[in-house]
Amino acid sequence: MPHGIDERLGYVIEVCIDDGETRFLHTSDAEGLCLKEQRSFIIENDPDMLFIDGPLTYMLGYAFSESDLERSIEGIGEVLDKCDAKKTVIDHHLLRDLEWKDRIRELFESGRQIMTAAEFAGEENIMLEARREELHGR
Repeated sequence: MPHGIDERLGYVIEVCIDDGETRFLHTSDAEGLCLKEQRSFIIENDPDMLFIDGPLTYMLGYAFSESDLERSIEGIGEVLDKCDAKKTVIDHHLLRDLEWKDRIRELFESGRQIMTAAEFAGEENIMLEARREELHGR
């Protein structure tokens, strides 16, 4: 699949593992499901457990536009509407933004069950990458 909103950064692998009881799908580094082909793979596989890379909100206005964010939120919403995932973990790029929850507020307001990888593991969100400048001065 394209690595992000187009093919300029190359490709990543979305993988679905089905052991006969659970179907697990990981989108890798798709940067928020802006593209139809990224979403179609997920919808076609209809996973029970879904780990998705959230949108690149920490780069809004630079490498990711407001319209890209809207497409991403719509795309994630479409996937969650069309799949029967019992657990959805959204992480990676999105958690580099301290305001991540506000950025995708409408997904939470619609009652969808979304969690971070830390929350999935029963841990607190520490947000080290989002606090890089504060922690390391760069």
